[in-house]
Amino acid sequence: MKRFFLTAVSLISLTFAPVLMAQVPAGHAPGMLGVALDEVEPADATALSLPGTFGAWVRAVGPGSPAETAGVQADDVIVAYNGHRVESAMALSRMVHETPAGRKVDIRLIRKGAPVILQPVLGIGRLPAPASAATRAPRSLGVWIEAIDPAVAGYLELSEGVGMIIREVQPGSAADRAGLQKKDILVQAAGTSVTSAETVATAVNATPGNEVALQVIRGGQPVDVTVSF
Repeated sequence: MKRFFLTAVSLISLTFAPVLMAQVPAGHAPGMLGVALDEVEPADATALSLPGTFGAWVRAVGPGSPAETAGVQADDVIVAYNGHRVESAMALSRMVHETPAGRKVDIRLIRKGAPVILQPVLGIGRLPAPASAATRAPRSLGVWIEAIDPAVAGYLELSEGVGMIIREVQPGSAADRAGLQKKDILVQAAGTSVTSAETVATAVNATPGNEVALQVIRGGQPVDVTVSF
């Protein structure tokens, strides 16, 4: 059975959440491919005729995105990016975000068991807002988050646009210490509905004191979590 419920994402821009900073070349906007990705499990590798359990599984392609323009299709599995093997969906997201927007990239993928080479030109992603010199040093929550699929939001009866899924928790981070888990769905941060990575970053950095209250959906049930810094 395909893993789609809590691991599916709806990403028109592939961005590394500002709560876990990525390295973007100075003076350049981060790249954007415009696909929704999922990880490849061993059973998926067989079903998709892949050479191994690696790569980034394309679950959806954003309309008008660089990926669609280049010919990327749903159920393609991207296995190499600019000559580097793609180990996971998270790894590909980081590679794209760390490539300047406007650059043509080489992606190699498997489509129905056959290799395909495409060269999309990356669109413009988003950079986190720079911190003021007068403000406290930015806090790092330590998670990789992406928007959830609208169908998942509907199933959970969330308001439109609310909800970001945790795809990875950095070991030893504030999120890890607080007990946040992969596949948790962030719905509130400091009492504010979570509609983007920026919402979480703002709440984490604007909340006074050393604790931030979060609410997640875990196993279909709301769970309150307090993160300490």
